[in-house]
Formats: sequence, structure tokens, C-alpha cells
Amino acid sequence: MTNSSDNTDVNTEVVAHELGHAIDLAYMFPGANASASATYNLYTQNDLRELDYSFIGDTPGDSTPRPPCSNDGSAPFDGVVAFDTGEPICDGDTLAYEDDEGLTNSAIAQNHDGHIFSNTGPHGWAEFYAQQYAFAAWGVTINIGTPANASDPTLDGLVNNGYLTCTDVWASDINLTNTTGGPPTSTVPAYCSNSLADPWTCLPFQPLP
Repeated sequence: MTNSSDNTDVNTEVVAHELGHAIDLAYMFPGANASASATYNLYTQNDLRELDYSFIGDTPGDSTPRPPCSNDGSAPFDGVVAFDTGEPICDGDTLAYEDDEGLTNSAIAQNHDGHIFSNTGPHGWAEFYAQQYAFAAWGVTINIGTPANASDPTLDGLVNNGYLTCTDVWASDINLTNTTGGPPTSTVPAYCSNSLADPWTCLPFQPLP
């Protein structure tokens, strides 16, 4: 996430992010923070798999990669700004950064926003969980198409484009009705609970070393 600044929208989303950490830790779902639970990991991994593939087969090799960029607003990174550079990830229907070429979309997200898109450490997806809450609590109300208005323009932009839906519903539920910090009571896409058995285990996303 960004440092605080003179921008009220950024500062408010930063505060919401820290509140997300407090919710994650306080509700202890079940016996540990929600972001480290098997259910949250399943939701996150399935979100990332949907981000990576437009068609999911039995294996990654049988699946159809989702193009990262387009000219018609249909791709995940269309209009999305890189957290690390403050510049767009796409240049029309091509990637703007050479080192993103050949990567899955989740790896592109990690490439530019590794602090958020990481499940390393004892608290699992803690930063991802907190930023999803921050977007649900505040980011969704601002113009995230303007990088200066978002504390994390990469995750916020992907959610605004309709991706990472399982964990977005989880965060939105906490913001609106769910006082446990655990799984949402609202309806989520069927794919959120799909099995991640081999060869999908730990795919499509690999944690930072």
C-alpha cells in the first residue's frame, strides 16, 4: 500500500486497509486470522486462477490464458495502473512492460504489487485481505481510474474491472453485514469453492521467495 499523502482519498483508504488488518486479527476465524484460513486461501487461489484463464481445463496446459490487455475494456489490466511505477500496465492491447511478457496475469499483478499479492509469512494473505477490505470500504466509492485517488491502484483496478470476485464479496460482506471476518454469507460465484487438487495446487500463483 502507499504511504499517506495530502490526498484525502488515499489517506482514507490507507486507514481502511489498517482496519482490515484489525478485523482479520480480531475475529480469529477459526482460531487464527481469517486471511490464513484454508477457506480464504481457496477463495484467493480460485480468484487468481480465474484472473489467469478464460477457460479452465483439467490442467494449466488444457486451459486458455486470459489476455491481460485489450482495446475494448474486456481484459483484466485495461486501465489498471502499476503500484510500483504509477504508470499503466497496458499500452492498448499489449503489455507496457517487457518483463511482464509471458507471465500469467496473477504473476503480472505480483510483479507490480508484490507486497499485496503475496501469501508469505505467518499471516497468509494478510495484505491482500486488508486491501480487499479497504477497497470495499472506501476504494469502491472513489475514481480508482485516477492513480492518485487509490492507495493501491493495481488491486483496486482489477476489482473495479470485475476480477477477484470471491474475495471482493468476502470483503464487501464484512463491510456491510458480516461481523465475524470469516466467509461471506452473501452469494459468491460457484468457482470460489472449486477444488485445487493437483496439478492446480499452489497454482496459478506462487508466493514470493
